[in-house]
Amino acid sequence: MKVDFRNCLMMLTVLLFSFTVLAQNRPLQYKGHINAGVPLGDNKTNVLIQTIHGARLNTWFAGIGGGLDAYFQQSLPLFLDIRKNILNTGSTPFVYADAGYNLVAETEGQTSSRGTSVKRRPGGYYELGAGYSIDLKTTAINLTVGYSYKGYKEQHYGIRYVPNMEPEENVLLETKLYHLRRISFKIGFEF
Repeated sequence: MKVDFRNCLMMLTVLLFSFTVLAQNRPLQYKGHINAGVPLGDNKTNVLIQTIHGARLNTWFAGIGGGLDAYFQQSLPLFLDIRKNILNTGSTPFVYADAGYNLVAETEGQTSSRGTSVKRRPGGYYELGAGYSIDLKTTAINLTVGYSYKGYKEQHYGIRYVPNMEPEENVLLETKLYHLRRISFKIGFEF
């Protein structure tokens, strides 16, 4: 899957500007989050980066997020983020839940000389966790720990040989479901 990052950046800029204009002098405030972290699980540890944009009303926040998750298979999770601050103060503990869709970055696998190929299909994504927000007046630093899941499906195609018949090409030979569960530690910047 090819992603045009220039168009995504342009749409994100327009979205941020419109949220900022709409949120002026209202109890509903635009908030943005940029998170970087490390997911730890059974497979090789890697990095994840997220950006979340939405609105805060009192101690509640709801937003839409996306990111890059390089754990085991590089993917692009898109999700809805809900947060609840425990206290109505600047620095506060909070809980959060994310749910959405996990888009696989490489949808096609390499074709071997034997005529086999791999296709990857999107799956689900969720994360539940808690954190602490350190108030810096107009911004904040967020530290979180969470349990997350991302899934995807891998389909292997190839040539099927049947006795006394012509070989069939591009036949689905095997389907593998991946369920990747891990603990993630993130540090984030809230603006």
